Amino acid sequence: MHEQFRVLADTNVLVAAVTSNEGVSARLLVAARLGRYRLIVSPMLLHELETVLARSKFRRYLSNDDRPTGSS
Repeated sequence: MHEQFRVLADTNVLVAAVTSNEGVSARLLVAARLGRYRLIVSPMLLHELETVLARSKFRRYLSNDDRPTGSS
């Protein structure tokens, strides 16, 4: 068995993947979902991502269930 690549994505890359189904950022997220590599996230990165996605300009990209609740 081979070791899987581990990737730490910047918050900007993750936001770009959420806001567009096209482009490198979206393809990177799809590859992670398919198990091609392991996406590494930290609590700090998740907090920053939630903070950014909670902004009103990102509401149209997320369903109500996917929107950050501010509970983290």
